[in-house]
Parts: sequence; C-alpha cells; structure tokens
Amino acid sequence: MGRGFKLYSGRVIALGRLLLAMLFMAAIGIDISQPALAPLQTYALLVGYQLFAAIIVLLTWNNWWLDAKLAGPAHAVDVGLFTVLVYLT
Repeated sequence: MGRGFKLYSGRVIALGRLLLAMLFMAAIGIDISQPALAPLQTYALLVGYQLFAAIIVLLTWNNWWLDAKLAGPAHAVDVGLFTVLVYLT
C-alpha cells in the first residue's frame, strides 16, 4: 500500500474532526434559523474550529509521535467546542 495509508487511526480521527467541522458549518448554513444565539461569534468559532482541524490534519498526517502527543488536547478542544456550538445553535 501507499505511504498515505500506514497510520490509519490517527488519520481517520483527524479527517473525521475536519469533516465534523465542515458538516457543522454546512448544516447551520442550510438552516436559516441558525445560529440562534450570537451568530457572528458562532461563525467565528466554526471557522476557527475548521482551521484547527485542518492544522491538526497537516501536522499529524505523517507524524505518529505528534499525533500521539496531540490526541488528548485535540480531543478536549473537540468536546469543548462542540458543546459550545451545540448550545449556540
């Protein structure tokens, strides 16, 4: 197999995080009644989350050690931001 598919789990998680951020933005873009609270702040958080997710993908794609080190903090950011974003929408 190619070099791109050696570290499955870290890549799947990083890509899943990015997909979650992108789908969340698409979902509130489709529903005109959302975000219900603080729309500018909500969109700013979502754009920041998308950038965060993209940076994590780039940093960890070929670096299993960095992926292992960032897994806990990245998960904490995921849970915290997702909780805030669900509240705002």
